[in-house]
Amino acid sequence: MLNERIRELRTKNNLSQATLGAKLNLTQQAIAKWEKGISEPDSENINKLADLFSVTTDYLLGKINSTDTAAGEKETFPGAAQEKEALEIFEALEKMGLLNFKEDLAPQIQALLKFIESNKDFIRVLSQKQ
Repeated sequence: MLNERIRELRTKNNLSQATLGAKLNLTQQAIAKWEKGISEPDSENINKLADLFSVTTDYLLGKINSTDTAAGEKETFPGAAQEKEALEIFEALEKMGLLNFKEDLAPQIQALLKFIESNKDFIRVLSQKQ
């Protein structure tokens, strides 16, 4: 059950095994083993998965069947929408090869911000054309 829930939530959130692994500081192979039922995440990683996917640990572990708010889904917290949007942006930047979650993000983000600042007029013109 746990392996199926992890796979379901990962695919529902359009994450690759490698991206999920990077978010948890694990390898793609570790995620693959979880999804195949070869191994299971420890309690710390179960909590991280629940937080990442905004579900309860009970849902992940199959103790409840529904993901509705009353049964399985965590109540959203202030800033949840912004956090989700930020994750989507990070994932898009990773797919474009502009960020690498396996390396320290701080210098990568600083470089992106510097690029955006030095090219903001050009970026503004491009965004107005769309």
